[in-house]
Amino acid sequence: MIERKRRGITTPNCMRRLLTFIILVALTACVAERPIPSSSILLSVDAQEWREWTAKGKLGLQIGKKAHQLNFSWQNRGATYRIHLYGPFGKGVVLSGDPSGIKMERGGGEAPSFAATPEKLLLSEMGWTIPLSNLQYWIRGYPSPYGPSSGRQDNQSTLTTLYQDGWSIHYREYKRYKRYRMPKKVELHRGDIKITAVIKDWQWRTL
Repeated sequence: MIERKRRGITTPNCMRRLLTFIILVALTACVAERPIPSSSILLSVDAQEWREWTAKGKLGLQIGKKAHQLNFSWQNRGATYRIHLYGPFGKGVVLSGDPSGIKMERGGGEAPSFAATPEKLLLSEMGWTIPLSNLQYWIRGYPSPYGPSSGRQDNQSTLTTLYQDGWSIHYREYKRYKRYRMPKKVELHRGDIKITAVIKDWQWRTL
């Protein structure tokens, strides 16, 4: 009986240890992420050194109640790029461009479409709002050079959230490819628009 009573007693030392543990956990949660200005954002990878790169994966686009699921293959060579967006049955469009403009090819004998930016072309031809000019930087884990930005990093200086051009970019998952730790799942939010990019493969050549 005496032994049972002792086990049921909570001593002051036990209470102090428990409170200390709770406080430490709370403090750890509070500093898990920290805000950082654009000038202090450290790249999670050295992807700025890449002269050529290819990313392949899936792209989910949700605008209000409308949703689209696409596969993509994105090739960048310096200032030129080629992006193939296609559905589960292989149909889709090919975007190819450089700083002077962009062309969209649908195939099937249709005449190509042209615009000054990929955003204008996708909006006018497909009704999609996808910030491709900035996305080429965001999916590699760092801000676009086209405007101010801010973000958040965790205690390992890994970029977790980026804010730029009215978009909130959340880095949900990273994966190591060779010597680089690259974003694997990235979510973009602006208003009622949600874009999810899941990158399944990275290839690159450095400068």
